[in-house]
Amino acid sequence: MKHLKNVLLEKEHTAVTEFKSTLTNKLGKSLLEIKLFGSKAAGYSTPHSDLDLLVIVSEVTVDIKDLIYDVAVEMNLKYDVVISPIIYSKNTFDNDYLKHTYFYKATEQDGISI
Repeated sequence: MKHLKNVLLEKEHTAVTEFKSTLTNKLGKSLLEIKLFGSKAAGYSTPHSDLDLLVIVSEVTVDIKDLIYDVAVEMNLKYDVVISPIIYSKNTFDNDYLKHTYFYKATEQDGISI
């Protein structure tokens, strides 16, 4: 099992940890899961790779999306990283159609919980 500290630079680890903490404080029980996926999680990142984060919430609303993007921008500026959140509701992410996509399989195979 991969661990976050083994695949991220120190500033990236700090940024995603604070990203999760901030969202947890602001969204409470609506925030269900955050996973690192993409090149960083799969082990083929470059120095210019972003931090792909799957954010699963109980329900996606405009306000929740805006909040998540605002927190990502805040972390990006504070830590000089690029957090790229992909936001799904739990119902949408668990949809049988999505389970057959490369995206779903990649997040399940290489995804690292934060």
